[in-house]
Amino acid sequence: MQMSRSIARIASSCCKLKLIVALVAALAIVVLLSRNVSTAFPFYQCLSVNSRTDWSSMDVNTMTAKQIMDYFRWNNASSCRLAQYFGGVTFLFGIDGQKAVCMDPEIMPLAGKCIVYSFGINDDWSFEEMIDRYGCDVYAFDPSLNMTTRNWNDTNIHYFHLGLADHEEQSDDGWHVQTLSTIYQKLLTEKLHASDRFIDYLKIDIEEDEWTVLVDILHSGMLGKVRQLAVEVHLPLEGSISDYQRLVGLLRSMEEQHGMIRFDSKINAYSEGSIRHLFGMGYAAHEMAWYNRRPLHYYNE
Repeated sequence: MQMSRSIARIASSCCKLKLIVALVAALAIVVLLSRNVSTAFPFYQCLSVNSRTDWSSMDVNTMTAKQIMDYFRWNNASSCRLAQYFGGVTFLFGIDGQKAVCMDPEIMPLAGKCIVYSFGINDDWSFEEMIDRYGCDVYAFDPSLNMTTRNWNDTNIHYFHLGLADHEEQSDDGWHVQTLSTIYQKLLTEKLHASDRFIDYLKIDIEEDEWTVLVDILHSGMLGKVRQLAVEVHLPLEGSISDYQRLVGLLRSMEEQHGMIRFDSKINAYSEGSIRHLFGMGYAAHEMAWYNRRPLHYYNE
C-alpha cells in the first residue's frame, strides 16, 4: 500500500513537471514570435486563393461580393516558377512586410545591376536590407520617418525624406510628396542611377494612397519602366460594392491592358476588420505582386 502511494506521488509530480515544462515552452514561443524577428518565409501561404476562374471574361460591373474577395486573394502562383520572399517581421499571429520577388531567370533582378524603389518604410527595413544584400541599389522613401535624406554606411540603401502621391505637395508638417515620374526624373538629374534604367522592383506600401498613385502611374506611362511591382492594397471598410468593383477594374486594367502578370497575393493577417459589404468580417489588406510580361531590352545585354 505504501509503495502504491509512493508511485502515485511520483506520477503526480511527473504530471506537474510536464505541465510546467509545457507552460514554459508555450511562453517561450510567444516571446520569440513577439520579438520582431526578420524572416523570408511565407507562413500565411494558406490565406491565398489559386483560383482557375477566367477573370478576363468576367464583367467587373456584375461581380458579386464573393467574386471580388476571391479576385483579390487569387495568387496566380503558377505564373512564376520560383517566387521568393524578401523581408518581413514575424509577430505573434503572422508576418508583416514581406514582399514576393519572382526569381525566374528571365524575370529576376540581376544582382549587381538591379534598381529597387521602395515607398513606405515605417521603420521596418527588413525588405530593404535583404534586397540590398542580394545586390540591388535600393532607393527608399518615407516622409513619416524622423530622419533626413542619407545613404546608409556599407550598404547600397539611399533614403529620401519624400513620399509618393499622384501630385506634388509640400505640407506644413514637413511632408513632401511627389509622383513616381517626378521622383524618377529627380534621381536621373542627380545622376543617382543610369539614365533610362528600368526599375527592377517597385514596392508601394503607403496605407490606402496606393489607389490614386496606381492611376497616376498608369496615366504617366511609368508602369512601362517597372519590371516587378509589389503593392499592399487596402479595401475601404465602408465601401460599396461599386467601390470595390472600381478597384478591381483598375487592377484588371493593369493585368489585361498594361502587361502586368500577377504571381502572388497574400492576405495581411493584421488587417482583419469589418468590411460591411463584403461578408462582414474579412481582411482589408492584401500583399500583391506582378511582373511585366513585356520585354525589357537591358535584360538581354
